[in-house]
Amino acid sequence: MTAGTQNPYQAPSVAIDPPAAQLGGNVHSGVWGYQSARGAASVTKVFLYINAGIAALGLITAAWAAVSMGGSPRTLAGVGNAATSLMAYGMISIVEIIGRLACAIPFCIWFYRAYANLRGLGNDFTAFAPGWAPGSFFVPFLNLVRPQQIAREIWTNSSTDEASTNWGIVNRWWGFWIGGNIIAYVGSRVIGAGSFSAGLWIVAAASGLLCAAAITAASMVGRVERRQSEMAETLAQRAQQQAAA
Repeated sequence: MTAGTQNPYQAPSVAIDPPAAQLGGNVHSGVWGYQSARGAASVTKVFLYINAGIAALGLITAAWAAVSMGGSPRTLAGVGNAATSLMAYGMISIVEIIGRLACAIPFCIWFYRAYANLRGLGNDFTAFAPGWAPGSFFVPFLNLVRPQQIAREIWTNSSTDEASTNWGIVNRWWGFWIGGNIIAYVGSRVIGAGSFSAGLWIVAAASGLLCAAAITAASMVGRVERRQSEMAETLAQRAQQQAAA
């Protein structure tokens, strides 16, 4: 890579540390100003918990199907059990897809609002345009890193407390999400190759990771919303005190 050429997969160094404006600035309004994302966060958390439950059912049905297929279903009862477990697994797989698509809408709305709010909380700029928050999920290869970069920036600049540089919850969410999807893909390939029992066990493991990702994401959404609300209230009170002085 030549000098002066920026790595598109690496976030710029700006807006990663809480800016001085956060310590003495005011809440800004307008298109890029602070707007409470409480409603979007609440809806997103509901969908995430629903998806966590569906993923848990996916784990159970995949494991059930793996056990059924791993045995020797030579009896009529064995064949019936295998058929029933595969049917249940197939139905839950369809529900998982629908649930994930339904959850993507409120999550992207919240992600955009939370990122745009950073400018209203005293940040002069963000590392990326606010539209990159939802858009980063839909760009191949870039979607492996950019959403995490944006989530870390949101977490860092939503407050000035000591937890601002502790990205543990963001890293856990992203690790579970990426790991679950990669393992699910591997499992589907193994099933496609004819190793049904082994593939189903892999898919079951992926469902467990995706369940953990949804639960962690719900916690992250709630904590970011709380941090931003507290920051906005602090800045508003500070502005009132300055105006009264």
